[in-house]
Amino acid sequence: MKKINLLKSLGLLGLASVFVACAGSGGVEIDKNTKYLNKSELMMVFSDKTLDGYSFKYKSDFDLHYMSDGTYKGTAANGKYSLEGVWHITDDGKKCETRKNRVEKCSKYVKQENMYYTVDKNNNVTSRFTSK
Repeated sequence: MKKINLLKSLGLLGLASVFVACAGSGGVEIDKNTKYLNKSELMMVFSDKTLDGYSFKYKSDFDLHYMSDGTYKGTAANGKYSLEGVWHITDDGKKCETRKNRVEKCSKYVKQENMYYTVDKNNNVTSRFTSK
């Protein structure tokens, strides 16, 4: 019951086959049998696309545009913060990005219906977004 309530509260109720609740952490992690997006799928999601989403980690909306030249720009927290940096897709299916004066961060991605989900190195779902 706790698992279903958590997934429902995060808007993930239909994703029980993909996500499992982390006991006691209040977060969500990926099931070990989940199929992640590959390099070519990720290029279609990010290259010259605008992402509109929500970060579970920062409890904030974001709007980011990823250009085909490997740069990105956007805002978070309803425009309160400006974000920009560089990005690339690795051969093993991770999207990596670096903001100015920050360490590179790489993530895997899954898709369920029309929504994409970011998965960090610890298998935690950190955000959900659409790509247009």
